[in-house]
This record gives sequence, structure tokens and C-alpha cells, in this order.
Amino acid sequence: MPTTQVEFSSPVLQLDTKFWRELADYKLNVQRLGTSAIPTSGEIPSHDPSRILCSGLKEKDLSNEIGSCCSGRVYNYNTIQDFARVDRQSILNSLIQSILSTAFSSSSEPQPLLYFVVICYADLKNFKFTYNCAVPRLAFKTPLIVTSSTAAADPIETSTLSRLSKEMVLLRYEDGTLSNLSERSTSPIAEVLVLVAALPQPNSAVTLPWYMSTILVAIMSRLQSAAQHSVQIRLVHQRGGASIEITVEGPTDLEASVDCAPGWVAFPGPQGKPSVTTTLDLKSVMDPVALAVSATDLNVRLMQWRVLPSLDPDRIMHLRCLLIGAGTLGCAVSRTLLGWGVKHITFVDSGHVSFSNPARQNLFTYADAVERRPKAEAAAARLSEVVPGLNVRGIQLEVPMPGKSSTSGGDVAGVVKELDALIAAHDVVYLLTDSRESRWLPTVMIAAKAKSKGPLGVSVALGFDSYLVKVQSYGDRSAACYFCNDVSAPSDSTSFRTLDQMCTVTRPGLAPLASATAVELVATLTQRDGFEQVRTVDDDGGNALGATPDQIRGFLGNWQQVPAVTQAFDRCVACSNAIIAEYTTRGASFVAECTADASVLGEKSGLAEMLVAAERAEDDLLAFGIDDDDF
Repeated sequence: MPTTQVEFSSPVLQLDTKFWRELADYKLNVQRLGTSAIPTSGEIPSHDPSRILCSGLKEKDLSNEIGSCCSGRVYNYNTIQDFARVDRQSILNSLIQSILSTAFSSSSEPQPLLYFVVICYADLKNFKFTYNCAVPRLAFKTPLIVTSSTAAADPIETSTLSRLSKEMVLLRYEDGTLSNLSERSTSPIAEVLVLVAALPQPNSAVTLPWYMSTILVAIMSRLQSAAQHSVQIRLVHQRGGASIEITVEGPTDLEASVDCAPGWVAFPGPQGKPSVTTTLDLKSVMDPVALAVSATDLNVRLMQWRVLPSLDPDRIMHLRCLLIGAGTLGCAVSRTLLGWGVKHITFVDSGHVSFSNPARQNLFTYADAVERRPKAEAAAARLSEVVPGLNVRGIQLEVPMPGKSSTSGGDVAGVVKELDALIAAHDVVYLLTDSRESRWLPTVMIAAKAKSKGPLGVSVALGFDSYLVKVQSYGDRSAACYFCNDVSAPSDSTSFRTLDQMCTVTRPGLAPLASATAVELVATLTQRDGFEQVRTVDDDGGNALGATPDQIRGFLGNWQQVPAVTQAFDRCVACSNAIIAEYTTRGASFVAECTADASVLGEKSGLAEMLVAAERAEDDLLAFGIDDDDF
């Protein structure tokens, strides 16, 4: 077989919040001005053997758990100056000497082989911890060579696998007994069982967990005392079943071939340069408000553990979302965004809370209706009560609409400027109002910014028992906007209407379904290639969260969802190049003209001309005596 080498993974030391809290409590109440080493321990999880998890200061008896646990030493200093002056190399040398002594010892008394060290200064007033950490270990000066590698013929016993999953490394002696490293036997060692996360590929380097370099030194020391130089290792997959047997040739002079790796952990430093010193600010975690935000993120981040390791939740959490409309849809969308950990939400609405709202609009209460609070303001306040510490705003603003020149105060230019700035300052804009015409101006503004990859526009609309979720064009990705299928310009749809026509009459469960779909679609689009990725209706294209259609229609009548990929209409009254050019060059004056006369949109977009041409074509067909019955 081709010569292959043995490599070792790099250790990752994970100190969680509980560790720092217990350290702060220990310093304040027990250690005080003392600086002696604080004993602790860390566990090596079987599902990720590269990690050392330290979740507190409690020290375990590690004498019988070599391979699954690490012994830790914490040196906590009283001032930042003491921390800076400490002789780190001396601390490390002491631990390395202990490791060497244990590895080459013939004593039957069990001693820890694996260590980590944390050197820190705890600023208890500001809950800041400045620290270094290291995982010192033994290493081979020249790589170990694998002289043979074969698939194991006999399956691993269930009882052995169960024990191995807890202890990580076991020794099988020639008399058949099984033990860990802390136990000694007069029988020669037959093989070493090592739990691994993945089995090596043929003809490739064999990668063992980081701690195996130290453990192999200890095992080879025992073997060489019995005139053996090769080690039989059985690599057992953590999920059981498959295993591979390899033979590793050890150096003839072991002590001369062993080196010491200090194992300092590097952190991102200034200007991207790595640094062995870092500062952790836990003030935000220990503050109840920030703790609430952190707890909100927990369920999202837990998805990465097992269910969806490829998920990048930060892409969703860091979105700045503008919700135009704080009614039934706005309330539902905002709550679903909170579930994804989104912390920047802005509401825009011109209405006030009425008595009919609280039943379906879950951010409002009876008290809001009594006070007739502005919807945007009330929604923002209630959302901040659900999860404090969010960046939530409510802005009362009446959006100018085609054919409806009743913008509050008559300041169209001021409203256009404010709305445009709001849209530009967000990553996603949800259009959630209950009339078509109120969606027109935001749609135009989003379309004008599409080529420069401004915000993603998402429209959500309700029928009685159906809904529509649609995303607009973004970057070079063309998609139909909310108005692309229209054959007429939007106009005043609320005046001169009966009560059932003015109110949104829908099945109560429809809005939550539509809102959840809208948020989940955006969450999906954040993954992989972002908002500009290729749209699909039945293939996830490698996206962690699934397919990425341009629109989804839902029907409660037959319990169906119909995804689709769409194309923008070149004569659309909202997103066509002609309308975008008018808005870009004329701005508020163009908007004012449209609010006075909605027919301007058909003329500017070319839609009116197209309709005239279609009528002429129909007249020409009739002139030749052709009607529908001939087709």
C-alpha cells in the first residue's frame, strides 16, 4: 500500500458562560486576592472529539477517564498588569513536564495525561474577562507512518462500543481483557481501540483526535518496554458498525523522537492578525434584557447542532426588516421574524388601533383600542415587551397612492423622501397593507434600487381563503412584482365601498399562514448564494432550507401551496424600466402626478399603448369575420 502518515486534529477549547460565571463567583467569594491555580476539568464529546467542553469549575476525578476528559488549570490574576507580567512559559513547562512524566512512567498509579490551561484577569465590575488558553500536548518530531490498513473483519461488540463511546480510547490485551489507559495488565497489548468521527479514505492520511498524539506516546512507551515498536490501532466509527485496523510504526528511540507542542489557542486580533489574548465581555449576557435576546437566539442556533448543520443563522438574524403595514399581516410577520432571531424591525402604518383589531392582530390590546393608539407605535412597543432590547421602531406615515391625493398634510415630497430613506436603510421590505394602491410606491422604490442590490421586496396579500407571497427582482435576478400581472394602473379601491369591501374579510387562520410563509421564504433566500440565487420550485439547489421560488400561492379550499418562478413584465406600472426612470429622475413630482391621476402610469409604462394595440388587433380580426368560435 502507498505510504500514508498519521495526522492529528487541532484541539478547540470551549469555555461556556457557566464557566465564567462560576469563576467570577469563586474569585469574589473564595479566592479573593489569592492567585493559586484553580483546578477544573473539561469533557471531550464523542460526537466531536476535537472539542474540549468546559462548563464550570467543578473538577472531576479523571484517573479513570483518560481519553474522554481533560484536567484543567485556571490562573486568575488580580490586576490586568499582573496578567500581562505572568510567566506563561513557566506555567506551560510545568504542565508539559507532568505530561512527559506520566507518559513515560511505569507506575501503576493512574495520573491525568491531558491538560488545558486558562490564564486570565476577571474584571468583575464590568463582567469582562481577558484571557489566554492553551492545550499542551506531546507530539512526534517526524510523522508516524501507517504500514498497513484493512477493514476490520469482525464487528465490534455492542458492549465494547458502549464503553468506547464513553471512554474514547480502550486497550485490548492479548488475554482478551479490555481496559482504559489508567489500568495496567501483565498481558501484552494486542490493539488500541479509538473512537473517531470519520473513518479515513483509502490512500489518504489517517487523522486521529488531537489527544491521541499524547496517548500514543504513553502506549508506545509501554510497548517498547516489551520490545515492541508497532502499534495495532482499530479506528471505530462513533455511530458504530464500521471500523478499520491500521498498523503504525513507532520510532526506535521514543524519548528522543518526542517533542512538546505548547498549544496556545489563537483568536482573531486587530486588523485580522491572530492573537493569543482575547477579551470576553459578558455584561450583555448577564444583563436580563440581553439574556432575553440571547435566549431567543438559542432555538435557532440549536438547529445547527444536529438537524441542520449547514444553516447559517446569522444571515437571518442580522436582517434589517421594514414592515409597511402594521395590521393583521404586520403583526404576524413580526412575531415570526422574532422566532428567527431578527432584532431590527421597523413598522410603518398610518392607522390607529380599533376595537375590531385585537382579536386578529396579536400585538394590540383592548387598551390600545380605547386609546386609539397609532398602530405602528403600539406594534413596536408590544414587540419590545415580548423581547426587550430589540431595535424596533414605529413610524406613523401615510403612503402616497395613485389616484388618491389625500396624503396627510399634503407634503408628498416630504413623505416620499422619508419613505425612500427608510426603504434604503433596510435589507428586506415587507409590503403588508390591505389595498393594492398603497403597495405601489414602495414597490417602485424597491425596484429602483434592485440593480444596486438594495432591499428585497416581499409582498403578502390575502383573499378570503387564498394568499399570495411574492418577491421582487433583486440584482440581476428578474422576478415579477405585485403589479406585473395587472392590465390597469392601481387606483382608489377603498372609497365608495360597502363595509365588507373596505374591511379585509378573510378566514382567521389565513394571515398567520401567509405571514409564516413570507418569513420562511426570506429565511430560505438568505442561505447559500443569498437573495440573487437561482430560483427553484422543487429542487433545493444545495440550499439548507429548501427550494427558492419567486412566489407561493396558498389555497385553504383544497389545502394546496403552488410555488412558481416568474419574470418581470416590461410594461409593468410599478417595476418597468420606464416607471423606474420616471421616479429616478423626477422623484416626488412624479409621485404627485400619479396621486392626482392614476392613468399616468399606463401612459408612462406603455401599458395603455399595448392595450390600444390589442383592441386594434381584435377589431382587425372582427373586420375579417373571425371570432372566438373559429378557434
